Amino acid sequence: MLITVTGCELSVKCEIMQMSCPKCSKPFDLGDKRPKAIKCGHSVCLTCLRFHPTKTCPIPGCNKRFAESADLLPDNAHLYCQLQIEFALAEERKPKTREAQERKPSTVEAVVQTEGLPDVVAVPREPKVDVKVQPSNKFWCLECDRRASIECIDRDLHTVRNWLGVHATRYVQVKGQLDALSSAESSLDSLQEVLDTAGREAAPELEAWRGRLEEERRVLLEARSRLEAALAGDAAAWDQAKEATPECALSQEASQLLAHLSAPSASFSFRFQAGDSASWSASLAVREDPLARHLLCRSLLKGCLQREALQNQESERLEREQERLRQESLERERLQREEERLQRERQEQERLEQEQKRLQQALEEQQRLQRERLQHEREERDREAKKREEQLELEEMEYAASAVQWEEKPNEEAISREEATLRIRQGCKVFLRDDSVRSGDVVQLQDGRALVLWGRRDRSEHSVTGLRTKPGLAMHYQNIKRLRCTPQFDLAEASRGDDIHYKTRLLISNSFEQMRSLVRLRCDVSAAWTERVLEQAAPSVQNLVVAAPSQRHLAQMKGMPLLQRLYITTKTEDDMSLPPQLEELYFKEVTPKVLAQVPQLSRLKRLEIHCTFASPLPVMTFPRVDAGLQWLRVGVYPLATGMALVRAHSASLEELELVAAADAPYGCPDIAHELRRCKLKSLKRMVLLREARDAFCRHEAAACRQQKVAIWNALMETGSLPVVLCSVCDDLVSPIVID
Repeated sequence: MLITVTGCELSVKCEIMQMSCPKCSKPFDLGDKRPKAIKCGHSVCLTCLRFHPTKTCPIPGCNKRFAESADLLPDNAHLYCQLQIEFALAEERKPKTREAQERKPSTVEAVVQTEGLPDVVAVPREPKVDVKVQPSNKFWCLECDRRASIECIDRDLHTVRNWLGVHATRYVQVKGQLDALSSAESSLDSLQEVLDTAGREAAPELEAWRGRLEEERRVLLEARSRLEAALAGDAAAWDQAKEATPECALSQEASQLLAHLSAPSASFSFRFQAGDSASWSASLAVREDPLARHLLCRSLLKGCLQREALQNQESERLEREQERLRQESLERERLQREEERLQRERQEQERLEQEQKRLQQALEEQQRLQRERLQHEREERDREAKKREEQLELEEMEYAASAVQWEEKPNEEAISREEATLRIRQGCKVFLRDDSVRSGDVVQLQDGRALVLWGRRDRSEHSVTGLRTKPGLAMHYQNIKRLRCTPQFDLAEASRGDDIHYKTRLLISNSFEQMRSLVRLRCDVSAAWTERVLEQAAPSVQNLVVAAPSQRHLAQMKGMPLLQRLYITTKTEDDMSLPPQLEELYFKEVTPKVLAQVPQLSRLKRLEIHCTFASPLPVMTFPRVDAGLQWLRVGVYPLATGMALVRAHSASLEELELVAAADAPYGCPDIAHELRRCKLKSLKRMVLLREARDAFCRHEAAACRQQKVAIWNALMETGSLPVVLCSVCDDLVSPIVID
């Protein structure tokens, strides 16, 4: 269609319209920057659409897709019309010749495509614009495949395109061929110039080759002319012109040869062979020798010039290209593997996070259940403890209400001399029948004769019938186990004697640094020297047998880290403080305040305590302990205090040795009943000792048997299964006494 515009009023309107590409902001033109209309309504220049990687609208935020290529998209009719009008007006403003001025400059023609545009912006109608439709040869009908007629324009089913668009599309398709033809012509011209310069002496031959080059140039020129003429022809002529394009092998080879001839380092080498007799070779600089250039051009025209270097370069180029493609393929594979690995890692991370979340929830649920269980157990323990306390209080009340009171007294004049003589055994203190002052210790007893130690060195052997024991004298019944720890140091002579040089040498030579056992150390003879001995032995000593320790000595014992066993063989101060790390403790004469500290010794497992009738203990009570003593020997007066200690450790006590008579006067008349009330569930061994600290306990065989049976039955009722023994009936020999 033809739009005729009268006057120049549209020039002002065109200036205010958008005449630049919204993508690159460059002004539109009728060439590569021509406006292309997209279905989304945007108009973008052809260059931006060509370089856009996808078939989508390049405007940010739109990205609407289209199916056609950039060259086949329709032009924006409104903008294209404005551009043509501006260009036409610009031509009119140029200085005109006299003949051009005589013409009537009243109209401006612009070809506008109106069919097939989905989003065409209509040109506003102005009062001074006269629009009329005339047939034009600047439109192309795609259905008829020829220039559009007025019938094609009027039909709705025919697709009419702007001829300039079709022309541009065809030009793009053959642009490479046209450039190749132009380059071929240029190469032939250069080759002809070389031949003209170098072949003046070979004019006839050069003329022949020049004629060939003219023929080649004519063929190429005709091919280019046909191809350019076919741009405006129908489809059949266009396809025939494209297929009839001749090959340009000679021109391509000429272009490559001329490029090499212009190189500064180009050289020409040849070899002349005359049979087998002689051969000649030469190397010429191509830039300085016109004949060499002539020979090379002649060889090229004759077709005998081999292109080995080019073939090698092409092969190398192909190899490089293949290597590049291979590397790109490997890189793509690597990137794909990396992406897969990252994907797996992300999935694994998500799985781990989910698993961690699940475990966290499970842990929180488990902790909640555990807290509830612990709370329930705590409440249950509290209820049980409260119930046990109530039960213990009830038992204590019942025990206090129903306790059997008995009278305890020493065995003064209760045993005859004949019976006392029969009781003489190793370790007893004895007297001669006619001497009541001098006493000695029985160190050996065999076949009715006794070896008696009367002093430090005075020993004599006597018949048992010539010896006697006196009630009220200590019987030295101390069942302290023999200390077998090594190294061991016996300080009996050093601590009792007055050899100060010997005592000094012991301290200077550090004799006590590695000692594990110190026995028979008297603390009341030389208190300062004893302190130095204890200080030197403190890091290593484990067993200690001392007599008459003071509070200062006990304070040093508290600082002994390895001390486990403490034996005190004499009466101590009433306010002494015991080391808390003790596991075994033995007292020959215990006091009430010392005995009250026993529940505070949490590591104590073995305990032996004695006292005399002359220094009795008060009736004491002790708190019950679940994990207390395991071995206990009690020889105290009154026996009720010893039974209270047994009852306090009844939950853990396994062996019990109790000093008691078979019947009155010393002992409990109903000891079986008292042991049943103690509830010794863990007891395994029960020994009844018939020797007190100051005198013998009354013992009769028949009464002893009845007492053991009654005790065994009482302990069986508490759930234990102990062995009940008597020190006299079962002939239990006491170990060696350490004094």
